Amino acid sequence: MSRLEVPRALRKMLRDASRFSAIAFLIVIAATFAKPGPGRILSSLLSLATVAIYFLASVLLFRFKGTSAITFLALVQAAYFFKLILVAITLILVFKFFGDNLDRQWFGAATILMAAAWLGGEIRGFFRIRYIFDSNSE
Repeated sequence: MSRLEVPRALRKMLRDASRFSAIAFLIVIAATFAKPGPGRILSSLLSLATVAIYFLASVLLFRFKGTSAITFLALVQAAYFFKLILVAITLILVFKFFGDNLDRQWFGAATILMAAAWLGGEIRGFFRIRYIFDSNSE
C-alpha cells in the first residue's frame, strides 16, 4: 500500500458505508411515516445523528492521507475506539436531554439498523479495497 492508495481506499470504504447507511435511513423514515407514533420522528433523526459519528470519524482520517500504511492502519484502529466512546457519550446526552420525548424502542432499532448498515458498507468496502491492493502487488 503506497502513500497514494490510502485516500482512494478510504474514499471507497466511505462511499460504500454511506450508501448502505442512507438506504437504512430511508427504510427507517419510511417505516416511521408508515407507522407514526409519539416521538418516532425525533427518534429516527437522533439515531441518524448518532450514526453520523461514524461518518465524521472516517472523514477525519483523510487528514492523515500522506502517512505510511502502518501508521494509517494504527489511526484506523484508534478511530474505531474513539467512535465507540463518542457514540456512548452521544447516547448518554440523547437520553439526558431528549429521553422523555423519544420512543426508546424505535430509537434503539433505528440506531442498530443504521450502525449495522454502516458496518456492512465498511466491510464490503474493505474487501473491495483488499482485492485492489492484492492485485496491485502482483
